[in-house]
Amino acid sequence: MSAAARIPGLAHLLAKGLKAAAGDATGQGPTPRQLSATNSIAVARTFDGVGRSLSSVQLIGPSPYLLTAELLAWAAAMCLVHTAPTGGAFGPVDAFGLDNLVQGCADMGLAPVAT
Repeated sequence: MSAAARIPGLAHLLAKGLKAAAGDATGQGPTPRQLSATNSIAVARTFDGVGRSLSSVQLIGPSPYLLTAELLAWAAAMCLVHTAPTGGAFGPVDAFGLDNLVQGCADMGLAPVAT
């Protein structure tokens, strides 16, 4: 038994503090109302070798919670139907191809924001 656990009431306070810090029970995602009230925004920019901006794109899509689930499911499905490269870590373009990524993002509801 640790010295801290032997102090009367401390174990209870620590447990209470950890529970408060962790928030509500896991496994209970946002409500449908919360999901419909949020969007994802992604911004990508490219630069040349001296730091000049070359291009940029901004996308808007479904709630981050839903988008995360969609991205994971898409990547898993892509791994089933495409031969993934071997050795090392790969981003989605290297692993699945740019055209597949663009189509997958569109299918997930990500769309360019008009600027």
